Amino acid sequence: MILVPFIYFILLMFVFWYKGKRFGVASYVSFIYAISAFYSVLIDWFGFYGEYGVTTKIPINFLPTLTYCVLITISIWPFYHLDRIKVTEIPLARSKFFTRLGYFFMFVFFLTVILCLDDIRSILNGDLSEVRAMIYDEDVVEESTGWRHILELFPTIFSRFSPMVLLMFFYSVIKLNHSKVYNYLLFLASFTPVVGAILVAGRTQIIYWVFIFGALYIYFRPYLNKSRKIAVLFPVLIAAGILSVYFLAVTASRWGESSDSSMTAYLGQSFLNFSYFFDHYSCREISFQRIFPFTYHFVLGQKFDLTDYRETIFAYSGENIGIFYSFLGDWLVDLGHGGMILLVIIYACVASLTLKQKRKGIMPFYQLMLWVLLLQVPLFGVFYYSFWRIDMSYYILGTIVLYLIFRYSIKKEQEC
Repeated sequence: MILVPFIYFILLMFVFWYKGKRFGVASYVSFIYAISAFYSVLIDWFGFYGEYGVTTKIPINFLPTLTYCVLITISIWPFYHLDRIKVTEIPLARSKFFTRLGYFFMFVFFLTVILCLDDIRSILNGDLSEVRAMIYDEDVVEESTGWRHILELFPTIFSRFSPMVLLMFFYSVIKLNHSKVYNYLLFLASFTPVVGAILVAGRTQIIYWVFIFGALYIYFRPYLNKSRKIAVLFPVLIAAGILSVYFLAVTASRWGESSDSSMTAYLGQSFLNFSYFFDHYSCREISFQRIFPFTYHFVLGQKFDLTDYRETIFAYSGENIGIFYSFLGDWLVDLGHGGMILLVIIYACVASLTLKQKRKGIMPFYQLMLWVLLLQVPLFGVFYYSFWRIDMSYYILGTIVLYLIFRYSIKKEQEC
């Protein structure tokens, strides 16, 4: 049974590829889940159970395996449907606003670098494993005050817009007449959350950046001629070299000679951990704290603290939920088995309706913004539900606001 998800997602990737007549985004997401499932097999082979966040070994049963494969397929399905549609035009209303928005995200990036520069130097010159240990122990620096606190609101609110910034970069290279300097600065601005990740010696934002860049490259590949491919891939090669050094340094500092084992466990634990919780965890009460943190925080007036939430779950169940078990695992813990299934169906319906084309062959830029937003649930969800943070709620609301601005342009341009 341990081999089933790997075989299934490989076959699903090829089915999407064959039916869609190209290797599209749905095939790409399926391939990522196939990689994760392959590492699940390696975990079982090498016996990494009980290490690096992997739960204790249990028999892999049919029902959790079926549920995992089917629900992830449902979550990917809206993007497969979109892959099958040949898009001939991606219109943009308010191009001047687009340009100014790009400059704003560049400002946020450079402001973030300036605010964090001293801390980054200190962290990179120190022991990265100690930095991470301090974060786990909540031994963090006191919150800033005064003008610095006001300036830090920009990266706090806008750092998670990186996927949208990358979308703007691709669109600018392909459709607009911006200079190379503008495009490359826009590309640079997409690394704002990576700068924040360095402060906690983290790697997640780098992985997320790679995931979303890959998805966008695959989507826009039909529009890339030779010169545009060079414009897109040249900065990526430079960034890949720099980030690889950092990524490997963090991994080595935290795990030393066990780096290969830890990476195997991290990449492959989602399915195994999901199966464990599916069979052994019983939801005490339904909670939307982690699923809709913005509503919980600002409407109900209660701040969501993930550490407290994990401790609460551990107190009554004895289970540690600070692990990777895909976005399905988070929804299972928060909503129970039935709630998890229902939310996946609701998500797929919302995504399908949102991404439905109103005019054949035309996919406006404002609709692509929602496409990028919705894609992050299954794409980043190979590890966990990525929207649990309050700053991700700012990203959701900001995307909706920008959607309305581009969609309902005051000028009422023809492509609207």
